[in-house]
Amino acid sequence: MTEIQRIKKVINWLIFQEKISSQRELAEKMGYTESSMSQILNEKVSLSENFIKKLTIMDDAINEDWLFAEKGEMLKNNQQIENVSNSTVVGANVNGNGNNITHNDFAGMIELQKGYQEMIKTSQAQLSESQSQMNRLIAVIEQLHKKDE
Repeated sequence: MTEIQRIKKVINWLIFQEKISSQRELAEKMGYTESSMSQILNEKVSLSENFIKKLTIMDDAINEDWLFAEKGEMLKNNQQIENVSNSTVVGANVNGNGNNITHNDFAGMIELQKGYQEMIKTSQAQLSESQSQMNRLIAVIEQLHKKDE
């Protein structure tokens, strides 16, 4: 896989993960214009080390070594997954441009989803506790207000 193909795969993954909504949004977040992003992705302008480093900052799971030299897996947590077939999942195509999703990609996405589900559970518990505290505070305020009447 070429370096630009790896870049496009990461961008598609970021969109799939809803970290960004489009290449345009990615360009803005990275400090590029939509035009310069397009020129880079269409190989009209050289891909810089700075561009790749900015791209890896978009998500901690992105493996910089994979982007630079295809060492390891696209996602850092995929490095823990061994003996998983790297064959292409039939019919799974990110955007119709030939960048197919592999079993390893799905495994990484599943691991990320599990992490997100845990974060959601934690957030829900914190929200519930905050709501209880707010209800107690409102009850105290109402009692104080009744005493003032």
